[in-house]
Amino acid sequence: MIKNKVILGHIVFSLLLWGYTGFYTWYRAPQWIAVLLPLGSFFAFNFMVISWYRVTDGLKLEIEPIPISSWGISLASRLPKEEWDDLRTKVYRDADYKCEICGNGEEQLHCHEQWAFDDKRSIQKLVRCICLCKTCHDVKHLGRSKEVYGKGHISLLVRHWCKINKRLEQDFYMYEKEIFTLNKKRADKFYVIKVGRRILV
Repeated sequence: MIKNKVILGHIVFSLLLWGYTGFYTWYRAPQWIAVLLPLGSFFAFNFMVISWYRVTDGLKLEIEPIPISSWGISLASRLPKEEWDDLRTKVYRDADYKCEICGNGEEQLHCHEQWAFDDKRSIQKLVRCICLCKTCHDVKHLGRSKEVYGKGHISLLVRHWCKINKRLEQDFYMYEKEIFTLNKKRADKFYVIKVGRRILV
């Protein structure tokens, strides 16, 4: 649904851009410029949008930043230790003790909480818990990883993201910029955190 709205917005914006540049150049420039400039504007904008879709469409390993208001609030921190240990053990067992993204079964395993965000109603809802290797988990929480680890480990995470998603390094940095821009917009909001019918905060 969101992707369809983005595509529709892209089409409308492209047509408006075409119309505006066409109107502007028709009265202020030679006729051949009035024809070429709208075409150039239209195709340049479409190229940028298509490049963005190529980078983000079908990613297997995504960055999942947590809003500032939700830092430190999770099942791991709120559940009694025994209950959390039972939950993550079940997650590992269901995944056959392998990372559900890259398939690595030799690295330390983590139980990752996947959240969905309703930005209009400021609700953060748990989707599921999945089994991840430490490297994939560090990519998921890249912002935290940058605060904890040095440049060498971050470079490893970038290469890992590129390998799993079959993307180039410049694709990663383009994607990272958009993700962190989104997270900045969420920084001033307070999210109600829901797990099923339970509200954590």
